[in-house]
Amino acid sequence: MDFFRRQLRFREYNLGAFAIVVTGVYLFLVVLALAYLLYYQFNPDPEAIGATFEGLPAIALTAPTSLLLLSVTGPLDAFSIVGPGVAVLVLILSGLVQAFVLYVVLRGRRRVAPEVAAA
Repeated sequence: MDFFRRQLRFREYNLGAFAIVVTGVYLFLVVLALAYLLYYQFNPDPEAIGATFEGLPAIALTAPTSLLLLSVTGPLDAFSIVGPGVAVLVLILSGLVQAFVLYVVLRGRRRVAPEVAAA
């Protein structure tokens, strides 16, 4: 747990505040895309015929991780009672993993600690 606590101290890094803002915007977009997906899952268009593409924004935002995980967990959706439950969980997990990787990449190096004057 101490590892994650050290990783999330954004003030100790050169671009920590910038990384927090960019990651927050990314997570907001992922949540918005997932809300759009869930809205149309529970309120389908009665006149829709054929394939619908409401999941495409969420998949595009969380790609490459989601594409890899969705191809692995694809057969599990056939056993889901509620619908595409496993796929939504995979999209949520992919968004969180990619947000953490984005934060780690953008925050940069640690700030140099000020030198303590020798007494």
